[in-house]
Amino acid sequence: MKSTVNKWQGEAGIAVLGVVLTLVMVAGLLLPVTLSYMGTAAKAGQIVERKTGEYYSANAGIDAAQWRIKTDGKLPSWLDAINWGESVYGHNPASESYSLSPGDPVNDNSVVYEIGPKWVLDGLETPNGTQQRDPATYIVVAGNYVGTGSVSGRGKYEIAFYFDSSISRVRVSRIACWLPAGTQLVADSSNLGQAGGQVYHCDPITYSYRGGTVVSWDYASPIYYDQLPLDGTRYIVTFEFTPNQIPQGIFCWMKTNDTGNNYLAWNTDLKVFELKSTATSPSGQSTTVTAYSSKKEFQKFGSVIEGDYIATGNTLMRDTNNSLQRNRDRLYKESSRTISTIPANAQVQMIYLYWTGWKCKPWNAQNYSASTRATWPATYAVNKVNFNVLYNGVNCPLTVTASNTQVLPNGSSHGWSYSCFANITSSVKDYFSSHGGGFVGNGTYTVGHWDLSTSSSGRYSLWGMIQDAPFAYDSETSAPSPRYTRYPLGSPRNGNRTDSTSYKEWERTTDEDEWAHAAWSVVVIFTSPSTKGHQIYVYDTYRYAQYTTLNFEISGFLTPDLTSEPDAAKVTCFAGEGDGGVNPSYPYTDYTGDSITVNSTTLAGDADNPSNDVWNSQSRIEGTLIQGIDIDTFNISSTIIQPGDDSATVALYTNIDAWNLVYMILSFRSKLTAGGIFIYSLE
Repeated sequence: MKSTVNKWQGEAGIAVLGVVLTLVMVAGLLLPVTLSYMGTAAKAGQIVERKTGEYYSANAGIDAAQWRIKTDGKLPSWLDAINWGESVYGHNPASESYSLSPGDPVNDNSVVYEIGPKWVLDGLETPNGTQQRDPATYIVVAGNYVGTGSVSGRGKYEIAFYFDSSISRVRVSRIACWLPAGTQLVADSSNLGQAGGQVYHCDPITYSYRGGTVVSWDYASPIYYDQLPLDGTRYIVTFEFTPNQIPQGIFCWMKTNDTGNNYLAWNTDLKVFELKSTATSPSGQSTTVTAYSSKKEFQKFGSVIEGDYIATGNTLMRDTNNSLQRNRDRLYKESSRTISTIPANAQVQMIYLYWTGWKCKPWNAQNYSASTRATWPATYAVNKVNFNVLYNGVNCPLTVTASNTQVLPNGSSHGWSYSCFANITSSVKDYFSSHGGGFVGNGTYTVGHWDLSTSSSGRYSLWGMIQDAPFAYDSETSAPSPRYTRYPLGSPRNGNRTDSTSYKEWERTTDEDEWAHAAWSVVVIFTSPSTKGHQIYVYDTYRYAQYTTLNFEISGFLTPDLTSEPDAAKVTCFAGEGDGGVNPSYPYTDYTGDSITVNSTTLAGDADNPSNDVWNSQSRIEGTLIQGIDIDTFNISSTIIQPGDDSATVALYTNIDAWNLVYMILSFRSKLTAGGIFIYSLE
């Protein structure tokens, strides 16, 4: 076998040699032609190499333009205007020109790039002389990704329209949107097509445009705007798409028959920039790249809520004989606060209700198990409240039961405190929807004790019941009413006696207690086309602090590139039972020393809440200073929480004071590039 292989190898070697010799013999004939092709290929390679170098150089200009767009203060004021119209689109010059550093050319090429505005409807609609490129002022258009569609794998998108009610009933001839590349409309998923027989029924047409798809509902016979599907104060069009992800760069618009005015409206929070970058080689040859980038007022990350919020609230217990709000002796049946600053075109997303208080019995709460303490809110009637919103002359009365309650013992042998939470969004929105509508979150909110019976054997008294007339107050301005009352949400009295079940709370000593408190807070989260977007995170783990520092981490957020606004990042805290300053009656008692730090930096306070006494039982809410409650907001600079951070360490310091943290709301205001780059031409 071995010799056979050798023989075969030898024969094979001779055969190969013959082929080689043949090629060598023919080489003289092929060589001139081959060299000719090699010269042409070399020239082509040089051109490709040069053009490639110029392309990459020009692309560096596109990157530099992107950096300017997403970085505050890097664009001229006319391009950085909040609302774009004809004055921006018709600006002279039409774009701003910049050069990369000539001392450091990219690939030996000089680079000049330009940034200019691009009208989103360019090539889609034709403005008349009245319209020009200014959006209709009586229509606001807002587009929003609202989550997963009817089945997994689909996303759902909503186009909302807000109309000025003072205008005449204009007719709608077109509703449309542009979907970016890779996003596909799900057939028969629009609410305009699902309800056959309705005036607004319309099936969309689709066509390709600039790498994406236009979806357009065209009415051959225009319909009145108020014949569109209505949701509260807005008219909405919804549809589903695939894949289920936030579509970047999507924009929407409406066309009406009001040709005498501005008859086109679009979502103006989206700005499209035209970027043009030219790279020139040392020999004077050049390559130009044109791209488009979009920018929104805000961008959604994670499970964040897009919009803004207002936190308000009030106390149900005040100190009438101590200006530092320590020994609270006045307990109200209810208290109220009014919200009036939510935009009229807003849409309520969430209404959260929190209430908190202190109970003197059982006194030795720490001796009971956590499972036993968890039953106390229901046992002691603090898990419910009477609630009402008065809006536009209509009352929305509710008895609210907490969906979540938390109980903590107050140190060693000093009663217990509680926090209750309820999401009342649907109850309130549905009520006003069936009673005239128009509710956007503004109104007078009132919270009080749910059980006010006077015949129950479980009546609760107030401090002074035994020695003096009972101090029961119907409201903050009412006079005391001498009566028994079932006001369960807070105990003004000291309960420092045995925990025998034969004793009632009003049989304890008449001393007032510094732990006594009862308060509530409403958080309204809303969206509005006229309000800058925020990313909002709510943390409501109940915490108690005394003579200590609470250290904990908050996470689950993603910090965007922040704007230069002073409140671009902020935190709002609701704390119960804060006490303020030095007690003039007891000079040795100093209750200062409360502060909040984020990532080891103490947050600055203000005149009402100094940084070394933030939980001082007073808050300025919508311009009004309220005694007896702490709902305080602090600004966070970008040096404390930086872009890209997804967690932060919080430390709440206290010197001698005792208090409870009910919730923290972390909010970011961002202005980020939302769309990617699409190459349209390469010259």
